[in-house]
Amino acid sequence: DDIEYNWEQNNSISDGISLPNFKIEGYKMDKYISYSALGGYWQLKFEIVFKRSIAYYISQVYLPAFMIVVVSWLPFWLNPADSVARVGLGITTVLTMTTLVTNTNESLPKISYTKSIDIYLGVSYALVFLALIEYAIVGHFERKISKQLKGRVVVALNTTLYQFQGIPYAEPPIGALRFPKGVVFVVPNYSLKYFGFLILN
Repeated sequence: DDIEYNWEQNNSISDGISLPNFKIEGYKMDKYISYSALGGYWQLKFEIVFKRSIAYYISQVYLPAFMIVVVSWLPFWLNPADSVARVGLGITTVLTMTTLVTNTNESLPKISYTKSIDIYLGVSYALVFLALIEYAIVGHFERKISKQLKGRVVVALNTTLYQFQGIPYAEPPIGALRFPKGVVFVVPNYSLKYFGFLILN
Protein backbone atom coordinates (compact mmCIF):
# COMPACT_ATOMS: atom_id res chain seq x y z
CA ASP A 1 0.00 0.00 0.00
CA ASP A 2 1.06 3.56 -0.69
CA ILE A 3 1.86 5.80 2.27
CA GLU A 4 0.45 9.31 2.00
CA TYR A 5 2.13 12.05 4.01
CA ASN A 6 0.19 15.07 5.28
CA TRP A 7 1.18 18.18 7.17
CA GLU A 8 -0.14 18.44 10.69
CA GLN A 9 -2.66 21.24 10.87
CA ASN A 10 -2.41 24.19 13.28
CA ASN A 11 1.34 23.71 13.62
CA SER A 12 2.88 26.91 12.23
CA ILE A 13 6.31 28.48 12.60
CA SER A 14 7.17 29.75 16.05
CA ASP A 15 6.91 33.52 16.37
CA GLY A 16 10.12 33.66 18.38
CA ILE A 17 12.35 32.63 15.48
CA SER A 18 14.56 35.44 14.18
CA LEU A 19 17.52 35.63 11.81
CA PRO A 20 20.14 38.37 11.60
CA ASN A 21 19.53 40.75 8.67
CA PHE A 22 16.44 38.78 7.57
CA LYS A 23 12.72 38.91 8.22
CA ILE A 24 10.28 36.03 7.64
CA GLU A 25 7.60 37.22 5.23
CA GLY A 26 5.63 33.98 5.06
CA TYR A 27 5.73 30.27 4.41
CA LYS A 28 3.95 27.64 2.33
CA MET A 29 3.29 23.95 3.06
CA ASP A 30 2.46 21.58 0.22
CA LYS A 31 2.58 17.92 -0.79
CA TYR A 32 2.95 16.19 -4.14
CA ILE A 33 3.61 12.83 -5.77
CA SER A 34 7.09 12.20 -7.11
CA TYR A 35 7.43 9.53 -9.79
CA SER A 36 10.46 7.34 -10.37
CA ALA A 37 11.25 3.98 -12.02
CA LEU A 38 9.83 2.19 -9.00
CA GLY A 39 6.57 4.12 -9.04
CA GLY A 40 5.14 7.18 -7.35
CA TYR A 41 5.46 8.22 -3.74
CA TRP A 42 4.28 11.15 -1.68
CA GLN A 43 6.60 13.98 -0.67
CA LEU A 44 6.14 17.01 1.57
CA LYS A 45 7.27 20.46 0.53
CA PHE A 46 7.87 23.45 2.79
CA GLU A 47 8.88 26.93 1.57
CA ILE A 48 9.86 29.96 3.65
CA VAL A 49 9.98 33.47 2.18
CA PHE A 50 12.70 35.72 3.64
CA LYS A 51 13.17 39.45 3.20
CA ARG A 52 16.48 41.17 3.76
CA SER A 53 16.71 44.01 6.25
CA ILE A 54 17.35 46.97 3.93
CA ALA A 55 18.36 49.28 6.77
CA TYR A 56 21.42 47.17 7.53
CA TYR A 57 22.64 47.10 3.93
CA ILE A 58 22.03 50.82 3.43
CA SER A 59 24.21 51.71 6.41
CA GLN A 60 26.86 49.03 5.88
CA VAL A 61 27.11 48.69 2.08
CA TYR A 62 25.19 51.18 -0.08
CA LEU A 63 26.07 54.40 1.77
CA PRO A 64 29.78 53.57 2.28
CA ALA A 65 30.12 52.59 -1.39
CA PHE A 66 28.51 55.88 -2.46
CA MET A 67 30.85 57.88 -0.21
CA ILE A 68 33.91 56.07 -1.58
CA VAL A 69 32.86 56.93 -5.14
CA VAL A 70 32.42 60.61 -4.20
CA VAL A 71 35.86 60.67 -2.55
CA SER A 72 37.41 59.13 -5.67
CA TRP A 73 36.09 62.09 -7.69
CA LEU A 74 37.68 64.73 -5.44
CA PRO A 75 41.07 64.61 -7.25
CA PHE A 76 39.28 65.92 -10.36
CA TRP A 77 39.39 69.34 -8.66
CA LEU A 78 43.05 69.07 -7.68
CA ASN A 79 45.93 70.48 -9.66
CA PRO A 80 46.88 67.96 -12.38
CA ALA A 81 50.53 68.61 -11.55
CA ASP A 82 49.97 67.34 -8.01
CA SER A 83 50.25 63.72 -9.09
CA VAL A 84 51.24 62.39 -5.66
CA ALA A 85 47.99 63.48 -4.01
CA ARG A 86 45.83 62.45 -6.97
CA VAL A 87 47.31 58.99 -7.40
CA GLY A 88 47.55 58.38 -3.65
CA LEU A 89 43.90 59.20 -3.11
CA GLY A 90 42.90 57.12 -6.13
CA ILE A 91 44.76 54.02 -4.96
CA THR A 92 43.32 54.42 -1.45
CA THR A 93 39.74 54.50 -2.75
CA VAL A 94 40.33 51.46 -4.97
CA LEU A 95 41.72 49.44 -2.05
CA THR A 96 38.88 50.57 0.22
CA MET A 97 36.26 49.59 -2.35
CA THR A 98 37.98 46.22 -2.83
CA THR A 99 37.79 45.55 0.91
CA LEU A 100 34.11 46.54 1.01
CA VAL A 101 33.21 44.27 -1.91
CA THR A 102 35.14 41.34 -0.43
CA ASN A 103 33.57 41.66 3.02
CA THR A 104 30.09 42.02 1.55
CA ASN A 105 30.43 38.93 -0.64
CA GLU A 106 31.70 36.89 2.30
CA SER A 107 28.67 37.83 4.40
CA LEU A 108 26.14 36.92 1.67
CA PRO A 109 25.09 33.38 0.70
CA LYS A 110 26.77 31.78 -2.32
CA ILE A 111 24.17 31.76 -5.09
CA SER A 112 24.35 31.34 -8.87
CA TYR A 113 22.31 34.37 -9.95
CA THR A 114 23.25 38.06 -9.88
CA LYS A 115 21.79 40.19 -7.10
CA SER A 116 21.02 43.91 -7.20
CA ILE A 117 23.70 44.55 -4.58
CA ASP A 118 26.24 42.86 -6.89
CA ILE A 119 25.34 45.26 -9.70
CA TYR A 120 25.54 48.28 -7.38
CA LEU A 121 28.95 47.30 -6.01
CA GLY A 122 30.19 46.41 -9.50
CA VAL A 123 29.25 49.81 -10.92
CA SER A 124 30.73 51.59 -7.88
CA TYR A 125 33.99 49.67 -8.22
CA ALA A 126 34.14 50.47 -11.95
CA LEU A 127 33.68 54.21 -11.29
CA VAL A 128 36.45 54.23 -8.69
CA PHE A 129 38.80 52.27 -10.95
CA LEU A 130 38.08 54.49 -13.98
CA ALA A 131 38.84 57.56 -11.86
CA LEU A 132 42.29 56.10 -11.16
CA ILE A 133 42.79 55.41 -14.87
CA GLU A 134 41.86 59.04 -15.58
CA TYR A 135 44.76 60.22 -13.41
CA ALA A 136 47.20 58.20 -15.51
CA ILE A 137 45.74 59.48 -18.80
CA VAL A 138 45.86 63.12 -17.66
CA GLY A 139 49.44 62.72 -16.47
CA HIS A 140 50.49 61.16 -19.77
CA PHE A 141 49.01 63.95 -21.91
CA GLU A 142 50.31 66.61 -19.54
CA ARG A 143 53.88 65.37 -19.95
CA LYS A 144 53.40 65.07 -23.71
CA ILE A 145 52.10 68.64 -24.06
CA SER A 146 54.84 69.97 -21.79
CA LYS A 147 57.50 68.46 -24.05
CA GLN A 148 55.86 69.99 -27.15
CA LEU A 149 55.66 73.47 -25.59
CA LYS A 150 59.09 73.35 -23.98
CA GLY A 151 61.05 76.48 -24.98
CA ARG A 152 58.03 78.19 -26.54
CA VAL A 153 55.99 80.96 -24.94
CA VAL A 154 53.04 82.75 -26.53
CA VAL A 155 52.56 86.33 -25.24
CA ALA A 156 50.34 89.31 -26.05
CA LEU A 157 51.22 92.99 -26.59
CA ASN A 158 53.14 94.83 -23.83
CA THR A 159 53.52 91.63 -21.82
CA THR A 160 56.28 91.39 -19.25
CA LEU A 161 57.72 87.91 -18.98
CA TYR A 162 59.33 86.68 -15.79
CA GLN A 163 61.57 83.68 -15.61
CA PHE A 164 62.43 81.51 -12.62
CA GLN A 165 64.70 78.49 -12.95
CA GLY A 166 64.24 78.47 -16.72
CA ILE A 167 60.40 78.54 -16.57
CA PRO A 168 58.82 81.73 -18.02
CA TYR A 169 55.51 83.09 -16.78
CA ALA A 170 53.51 86.22 -17.59
CA GLU A 171 52.45 87.30 -14.09
CA PRO A 172 54.60 86.98 -10.96
CA PRO A 173 53.06 84.64 -8.40
CA ILE A 174 52.36 85.59 -4.83
CA GLY A 175 55.65 85.79 -3.02
CA ALA A 176 57.67 86.57 -6.15
CA LEU A 177 59.84 88.91 -4.06
CA ARG A 178 61.40 85.80 -2.56
CA PHE A 179 63.06 85.13 -5.93
CA PRO A 180 65.35 88.15 -6.40
CA LYS A 181 67.42 86.37 -9.07
CA GLY A 182 64.55 86.11 -11.54
CA VAL A 183 65.21 87.39 -15.07
CA VAL A 184 62.74 89.86 -16.62
CA PHE A 185 61.96 90.00 -20.34
CA VAL A 186 59.99 92.97 -21.76
CA VAL A 187 58.22 92.51 -25.09
CA PRO A 188 57.88 95.93 -26.81
CA ASN A 189 54.99 97.02 -29.02
CA TYR A 190 57.01 97.40 -32.21
CA SER A 191 58.10 93.75 -32.16
CA LEU A 192 54.44 92.69 -32.46
CA LYS A 193 53.35 95.32 -34.98
CA TYR A 194 52.39 92.81 -37.64
CA PHE A 195 51.84 89.74 -35.48
CA GLY A 196 49.30 89.01 -32.79
CA PHE A 197 51.68 86.82 -30.84
CA LEU A 198 55.37 86.13 -30.41
CA ILE A 199 57.05 82.77 -29.91
CA LEU A 200 60.28 82.91 -27.95
CA ASN A 201 62.55 79.95 -28.62
